[in-house]
Amino acid sequence: MSATEPILRVRDLVKHYPARGLPGLQRSAKVQAVNGISFDLLRGTTLGIVGESGSGKSTTARVVMGLTPPTSGLVEFEGSDITTADRASQRRKRMRMQMIFQDPRGSLDPRMRVRDVIGEGLIVHRLATRSRARSRVAELLEMVGLRPADADKFAHEFSGGQAQRIAIARALATAPDVVVCDEAVSALDVSVQAQIVNLLRRLQEDLGLSYLFISHDLNIVRYMSDHLMVMYLGQVVEEGPSGEIFGSPQHPYTRALLATTGGPTASPTRLVGEIPNPASPPTGCRFHTRCPVRIDRCSTAEPELTEIARGQRTACHLVTREVLAR
Repeated sequence: MSATEPILRVRDLVKHYPARGLPGLQRSAKVQAVNGISFDLLRGTTLGIVGESGSGKSTTARVVMGLTPPTSGLVEFEGSDITTADRASQRRKRMRMQMIFQDPRGSLDPRMRVRDVIGEGLIVHRLATRSRARSRVAELLEMVGLRPADADKFAHEFSGGQAQRIAIARALATAPDVVVCDEAVSALDVSVQAQIVNLLRRLQEDLGLSYLFISHDLNIVRYMSDHLMVMYLGQVVEEGPSGEIFGSPQHPYTRALLATTGGPTASPTRLVGEIPNPASPPTGCRFHTRCPVRIDRCSTAEPELTEIARGQRTACHLVTREVLAR
């Protein structure tokens, strides 16, 4: 596979959940967590996924990783659909896709020593004998900036930043090609965040890793990402090269998100109101209930992702109309 071909390919991904217990909704209602998104992740690059809580970022990560099945859609790893593959094939593919979670302490068993936390994957996937696993754990600890002697400690003995380094070492144990980082630094102090994102970038360069990097912190996403995907209420509203989107955001939602960082935006848009209920999303453009520049069409017709320039695509009636008028 060439570097220009996607190592991970997602098409028309949908994930709906039963809306049980939510007032005012019919028993048959569905929470539309992810609603028909598509994207590619190129080998050795980082795709950043941003959006407010409830936009579908983490659900996307969980479906891609096989932690929850999709309602419909395609998830291909190196050309093979891993949602329909047999269990043995899935196991082999999933071994090469690993995840780093938001809360390092919550994702590490406090009763296990670090050597077992990191080495478990090597044993389960039969990648090393127990003696070889011990030496590999020492290598991985050094790789993430910890000492081999730390293998004898329990996970709860470490600070948050150190615990996340252990989680990164665990993710690297099976020599993955794709690593999904789901808010991997959001629970850490700002100074520690910088250390961890620099570590992730170094590991990507050294090991040729491909990242799905999910975060609400746009400054970190800008630093990490080659390509950016902006999600709102389960859908993609804008995507393209990170430099293009950060330099010239087109969708009103993207502009509003970037306005909160003090970065360059085309207008001083600010987000108002709350994200709507994903079990009862608005008709038309899902953002129209909060959009300061909406037109009548926005409430009735759903906009399509349309390429506007240099690989940048936006789902907005106003932007599309301006592009077509040029």
